[in-house]
Amino acid sequence: YKELFGNRDYRTDREITDNTLQLYAEFGISDKTTLFTNIPFKMVKSGNPTFNTAITSEGSESSLGNVQLGVKQIFTIKIG
Repeated sequence: YKELFGNRDYRTDREITDNTLQLYAEFGISDKTTLFTNIPFKMVKSGNPTFNTAITSEGSESSLGNVQLGVKQIFTIKIG
C-alpha cells in the first residue's frame, strides 16, 4: 500500500507489503477441556519509493507476532 488508512493526506515513503500467516490449533484433552494456540508469523517489506525523496530504506523484516496459548473449559451442568 502507499497510503495509511484513515488519513488520506499521509502517504508512505515507499510501497509497503504486509503479510501474516497464522497457525491455529486445538487439542481436546477431555470432553470438557481443550488446549489451543495461535501463532502468527508477520512479514513486512518496504519496496519502491512512492515519490522522489524517500526517507526510509528498502528492506524486509519477518518475526513471530503475538503468540496465544490458552485453555477452554466447559462449565455447564446437564439437567435431566
